[in-house]
Amino acid sequence: MTTPPRIEDALDRRARHRWRDLLKAALDDVVDGAESIAEMRYIRRVERAHGLPTATRQLRSVRGGRRRRDDNAYVEQKVLVEVDGQVGHVGVGRLADLRRDRASAVEGWLPVRVGWPDVGEQCCATARDLAAVLTSRGWTGQLRRCGPGCTALTAPGEHRGSERGGLVG
Repeated sequence: MTTPPRIEDALDRRARHRWRDLLKAALDDVVDGAESIAEMRYIRRVERAHGLPTATRQLRSVRGGRRRRDDNAYVEQKVLVEVDGQVGHVGVGRLADLRRDRASAVEGWLPVRVGWPDVGEQCCATARDLAAVLTSRGWTGQLRRCGPGCTALTAPGEHRGSERGGLVG
């Protein structure tokens, strides 16, 4: 019904708006390719907050003879991160996801699925796991802490305070 630029233009025409900063940040994520709240959380709380490389969002391709879009593609490492909410990822939708993952693997891609808890309460552990996957496939960057209580640099099984670290929102 509308587009991010039209919404941003409407915000700019208003002298004051209670949620301006939040809406502008969300619009940036939508322009970047996020299509759900879970995908926005992945971008903000896992990828950006922890210094992971920026994925190509909604990569269009043909694999296994079918057209598809992948939520987050780390092209250099051939890693796909699919952010699964509940809608569309149960029953027959789940079977389609598994089939897509196998088709990706046949072509040398490593599919990784994350869910709501991974991008909410377990974002630091998710970042640590993804950094390990990306590193195993050639990423040479450095994982960083998202805030004072971040556990991303802590070995799995060690506990250091709140899992959500210094993240808000």
